[in-house]
Amino acid sequence: MIPYHNKTMTTGVWKVTEKKQTVKELKEEIKKLNNHIMLLSDINKTHREIINKDSCLTKLKKDEPIFTLRAQDRFAPMLIRLWADMTATQSNRQKKAENAYLIAQVFDDWARTNKSQFPD
Repeated sequence: MIPYHNKTMTTGVWKVTEKKQTVKELKEEIKKLNNHIMLLSDINKTHREIINKDSCLTKLKKDEPIFTLRAQDRFAPMLIRLWADMTATQSNRQKKAENAYLIAQVFDDWARTNKSQFPD
């Protein structure tokens, strides 16, 4: 057992509590903290996307619907590539199409190491 060090939110001071944790419990807690860090990173990326004046999100009309695809959706990469194929036919949209192909590849890479499924 390892003494549990806890920083209290009110005082900001580290203290050792009576709670003891096994290495397995600590690893599980570290995994949860890493998940929180990744979530905060994603929120930060989304925030940057929203404040980017060239982002499609900043161009949304107040009541305009939006559709989201997730990497776990096994149809998503195919649909992104279809959109990119159609977009590439527009003379001034080549860069958008190239970015979409890259995103589809990232989705494929993610699906290889994670569980892809039918849309939920």
